[in-house]
Amino acid sequence: MQVEMPQRLAAEKWSLVRQEALAMATIMRQNARFSGASKVVGEHRLLRGFTDIRRLFTPDEPVINLIRPFIDVVKSADTTGHESAAALASLAIIVDRGVVSSGRDLREVVEGALGTQFQNTDSAVDDIVVCRMLEVFVAAFQSPASKELDGDLVVETVRLVMKARLEPRLSDALRVNAEISLSRMLSSMFGRLASMLEEEEFTLHRSP
Repeated sequence: MQVEMPQRLAAEKWSLVRQEALAMATIMRQNARFSGASKVVGEHRLLRGFTDIRRLFTPDEPVINLIRPFIDVVKSADTTGHESAAALASLAIIVDRGVVSSGRDLREVVEGALGTQFQNTDSAVDDIVVCRMLEVFVAAFQSPASKELDGDLVVETVRLVMKARLEPRLSDALRVNAEISLSRMLSSMFGRLASMLEEEEFTLHRSP
């Protein structure tokens, strides 16, 4: 059986991932929870994921292994809102720049954003986290790989954004942001659907 080798990232995309990993490591080292290294277990696992990326000279790892440290931070209840927001912002950039090209990897990104957790501090930080979540969703829906996302995940994501748009407890600015994000997500989704229907119609017309 032939084993499929992981596709190596182009140099500019690999550089982008390493830059985002360095930025995340710098942010997390400002938190005493993550900056102290134990002689027994070494660096905290959430920080170690980013330092491991920085130690790599070539991007031979599968893409999911390179983006999982960001997802782990987003899903961890041990991180602050500032750290979660930074990880979400990095994921949005990584997806937007085409680093994530497979539906399976994109699904993990979206599921990670949906499962965002962090230690609550104040409403201003909470709003920033939600804004960064919306950025991830928009980038994911605009990605060519979004056509491989399953319907249940798409519906769950759209429902969450609609809920944010209608939630009276959220700030007006955040609800407007949610409305704009929802419009961009739906525009991308239906635009891709229209393109798929046109391709299918073209194929049917060419059939003997």
